[in-house]
Amino acid sequence: MNRTLGIIAVIWILHGWHACQREITRVIDDDQPPQLTQPITFTQITDTSAVLSVIINEPCSVSVHYRLFGSADSLHRPGSDRRQKHLIRLHPLRPDTVYHYRVELFDRYQNMTQTPPDTFRTLINPDTLLGRGWHHFENQAYAAARTSFARLLTVDTGHSEASCGIGFSLLASETTARADSLCLVFFQNALNTTPDFGDALAGLILTLYRTGDLLHCAMTFEDLRESAPDYQFCHDPLIDLRQLTCVAAIAYFNLTLFSPVQTLIDILFPTNGLDPDTPGSWVVGGETYSTYPEALQQILAGLQVAAWNNRYLSHTTGV
Repeated sequence: MNRTLGIIAVIWILHGWHACQREITRVIDDDQPPQLTQPITFTQITDTSAVLSVIINEPCSVSVHYRLFGSADSLHRPGSDRRQKHLIRLHPLRPDTVYHYRVELFDRYQNMTQTPPDTFRTLINPDTLLGRGWHHFENQAYAAARTSFARLLTVDTGHSEASCGIGFSLLASETTARADSLCLVFFQNALNTTPDFGDALAGLILTLYRTGDLLHCAMTFEDLRESAPDYQFCHDPLIDLRQLTCVAAIAYFNLTLFSPVQTLIDILFPTNGLDPDTPGSWVVGGETYSTYPEALQQILAGLQVAAWNNRYLSHTTGV
């Protein structure tokens, strides 16, 4: 009996010792702070929100502290349920803004890990960038306009209006051959995305004239006249179908294509009275000319004053 009780006591002692040993081991393990198994990433960033992906080596709750860049006021996204994988959405956020943030991980025993501070930037709504670009353009801040339109193209590479915005900003502020070449690219890109886009056709007409490509200038005008017979560039009253008709008429004249010149002059100046087959009609401003082209040229010279009295064509030659 005593031997039996002794054996039971030894078993109990050994069993208790191993249980205590296991418990001590477990407590020691739980003193270890949780660890990220991979770097924190953003699965989505918009103009008003951001979603963080946090993956941890053990179930944890996660808190996020974030603030505007340069601000001392901190915002807090409180702890989530304990799990190893988290998707945490921060909102509402300001568009086009840099935020500082840090993440805190808490396991079930309140061991805590805090990530180093980092930053992210929210996006900007494309409509906001577009409106900002045209606002700068209409106030003749062309460099700032180009910056806004260029940023929009990084968000939407096929944005036709942004391409036109850069083209018109260059036309209005630059007179170099390189600028004209860039304008051709941007206006053509807009047309590739949106065929028959009136603003792109109008910009292309002006650019082709500036580069001396008069035939394609006139052909592009015919495309515009067909697709947008009442065209008006809404961001600058200096560009409308009448002004572009003057440009096309002068392009035709310099190509010695007088019939379409007469057609366009009849639209611009219905009472001009010129007839290529009637020498007696070759009268402009009370003066009779010996040839029909001379009379056409005089009418165009008068029309040109209005067409060239703007920032887009003032440095080019006319008839």
